[in-house]
Amino acid sequence: MTMDGKHPNLLPREDHMSDQDRKSTEQNELGKKYSDALNHINILIHSQLDIDSIMNKVVVEVARTVGAESAVIFLEEDHGWVARFTYGMPEEMLNKRLAAEELSYSALAVQQGKAVVINDPLHDDRVNSELIHRYGINAILDVALSISKKMVGNMSIHYHRPERKFTDMEVDFANKAASTITLALKNALLLKDYALTEKALKANEQRVLQTLDRLMILVGVSSRVLSETTIEGTLNRTVEGALAVTDARIAASGHGYKMGRITLGAIAHDAKISPCPTDVSFTVDHGGVYMELLEKAGTIRLTQEELVNHPLWWGLPKGHAPLNGLLGARLEGTGREANGLVLVSHKRNGEFDEEDEVMLTQLCQLASLAIRHIEARNAVEKHAAELETLSKRLRESEERFREFFVNAPIGMAIMDVHGRFHAVNRAYCNIFGYEEMEVLHPDFNFMRITHPADVERNVSELNRVLSGEVNSLFIEKRNIRKDGTVVWVRVSAAACLDEEERPARVIAIVEDIQDRKEAEEALKISEANYRTIFNSANDGLFVQCAQSGAILDVNQKVLELYKYSYEEVLRLNVEDLSVVSAGYTQERAMEVGRRATAGEPQLEEWLALAKDGTRFWVEVSLKKVVLGGKDRLLAVVRDISERKRVLDELERSNRELEQFAYIASHDLQEPLRMVAGYVKLLERKYKGRLDAKAETYINFAVDGAARMQKLIEGLLAYSRISRGISFAPIDAGKPFAAAVANLDAVIRESGARIGSGPLPVLEGDETQLMQLFQNLLSNGIKYRKRDVSPEIHVSARRDNDEWLFAVQDNGIGIERKYFEQIFQIFRRLHGQDEYQGTGIGLASCKKIVERHGGRIWVESEPGKGSTFCFTIPALRS
Repeated sequence: MTMDGKHPNLLPREDHMSDQDRKSTEQNELGKKYSDALNHINILIHSQLDIDSIMNKVVVEVARTVGAESAVIFLEEDHGWVARFTYGMPEEMLNKRLAAEELSYSALAVQQGKAVVINDPLHDDRVNSELIHRYGINAILDVALSISKKMVGNMSIHYHRPERKFTDMEVDFANKAASTITLALKNALLLKDYALTEKALKANEQRVLQTLDRLMILVGVSSRVLSETTIEGTLNRTVEGALAVTDARIAASGHGYKMGRITLGAIAHDAKISPCPTDVSFTVDHGGVYMELLEKAGTIRLTQEELVNHPLWWGLPKGHAPLNGLLGARLEGTGREANGLVLVSHKRNGEFDEEDEVMLTQLCQLASLAIRHIEARNAVEKHAAELETLSKRLRESEERFREFFVNAPIGMAIMDVHGRFHAVNRAYCNIFGYEEMEVLHPDFNFMRITHPADVERNVSELNRVLSGEVNSLFIEKRNIRKDGTVVWVRVSAAACLDEEERPARVIAIVEDIQDRKEAEEALKISEANYRTIFNSANDGLFVQCAQSGAILDVNQKVLELYKYSYEEVLRLNVEDLSVVSAGYTQERAMEVGRRATAGEPQLEEWLALAKDGTRFWVEVSLKKVVLGGKDRLLAVVRDISERKRVLDELERSNRELEQFAYIASHDLQEPLRMVAGYVKLLERKYKGRLDAKAETYINFAVDGAARMQKLIEGLLAYSRISRGISFAPIDAGKPFAAAVANLDAVIRESGARIGSGPLPVLEGDETQLMQLFQNLLSNGIKYRKRDVSPEIHVSARRDNDEWLFAVQDNGIGIERKYFEQIFQIFRRLHGQDEYQGTGIGLASCKKIVERHGGRIWVESEPGKGSTFCFTIPALRS
């Protein structure tokens, strides 16, 4: 031993050590360093520190021992990794969550059962390149932390300097440290489980005590619920109990659920909550979370968040108390069908739990049982009351039936299945002339009074009723009265069944129809007579439905005219028998039918169409009639083809005559002017040179030529009336004013006074209307009384679809026998020495009026003036 107390040759001097000895010395020192670190880690694990403090110190110890710049212990949570303890990492890494695939090399460490060393993470697919770049990691040593082969975490140690790589000794140290850390985690988990178990036991004990308290409350509530005698009282006790067993602040109940509709009423058990008024209820109609409870689930339990976000939650009606969570159970009927519900909300502490749901369900089952008992009792009481009422009504019904049976105005009888009578009323006896006791005799039956010819049919029909083939019989037959006369009756009969559903009685109703049968026979005769007359008519007759216009009947003449069979005609419409043209349209036919149905007889001319295509003109008279008690249209169709041909020929002849008159009168004017001119020349040249007789002859010739010229001018004007007429809407005051202006000289000469009332606007020819007024005014001035100034007044008034004009004068008047003659051409009532004229003026007036679609006539008395009246159709709106 040296002076300084050291042993000189125990350790070789460094400068005298070989490389192998130096390496061995370094290995020993590292081994001691790692051993000391493991001992220190064990001391930390068994210290009194909490697990988090221990693990924070352990991760630092491990990193510093191997000289690593950073280290992280990840713990598994929810299929991912959380960096729970870190060393040398940025603060953001603490509690950072990574997906399992981001630490895939940790799973590999568990599979291989050894640590994973990654000395080149930049080029290794097992490493998340983002982590490497972000934190500057150049080497990774990862050791899995597993308990019973279940991975609970991993420890990752990192070098940040590029030249550093993990050695085998560092890997061995990390594995041993991981085993120690795993033991610490296991102990921590055991302690945590123990604490949780102890806490759960205490909570369970508390819950059992609370449950026992609730069960005691439920027992008390149940006795009150079951003691109620009304449904309303049961619901009130149930709601109170629901508040007690669930510790809720608000409850509601509803009963009488039917077809998606229930009415709810709520009460509150806490003054801090605004309650629904007890006298106000809310109706839930088809839908919502309440319907889910009633129609699908037996119970519902929702937190406030679940309630607000529920797809069937639509909020609350105005005035309803607010909700905070919802628990509900339904009330059920005998067949477990929903017939009500109980709801609670606002639990005092926390949310409604499963125990609350069980308690409320049990309470609702008791309430359902109580309500079913009440409903059953009420049903029995109601049934008993109904039976009593029914019995009373049955007795009253029997009394009424007997009174009705005896006094019924028609015959009624009750027979057995063999046809013997058990009861008959007074009317039955009167029909057949028997006394009641005679009919009820055992030897008397219905066949005794049935006509022999009808017995077989009567028996056959009755057997069908007794066999059940039919429910009742209706038959008309002949019966024999007691006095031997025959009477027709209508019999209605039905069988009454006994308890075994077999016929026991037959009730028959007998009605005397002798008068009706006689009336039917008379009707048949009348119908035959009608048909004979109907088919004998010379005109075609159609009977149509007043509403649809369908053809219901036609006579023989129609078949001859249209060449169809009777069946074919009934399948046709009126338009099928008419030529569609401007004269006949569907719209016009409907309008004519409508007017006739309204009671306005119609007369129309149509071009008819026969089956073989023949066309012929018909005159149709349409009128509403009543046949068989129903409204019908009777159309009388007359073939007027020949008349139309004659009229067409006459019209053609008239046109030719008018043309001849126009030409003749026009061509006669020139020679007549020449004759009149030469006669006047003779008069001027030889006046005073001839004897009186010759001058008289010349005067006659001049006067005749003048009168002849006036006649020709009048005839020409008359013939022009039918030529070149032009209709247009015109104010009648305009042609009237023009006529007055044309007669101005005559009016002044005669001192006439001419006036008018309001005159209408109508459709006509202005020139001809002026000529009409002028002729009538001129006529009133000409035929005036001597020494009396003419007074003429023109008026007009509306008369249905036409205007009625009146031209009234104060002239000499006309005798009635001449009323028609004065409108004929060239017919004059006075000689030329009294009143000059041609006899064409009034004839022209008549023709003008008729050309305008109207008519003209005169009303007059001799010495009292005349009133010439004429009509002009009104303008159509």
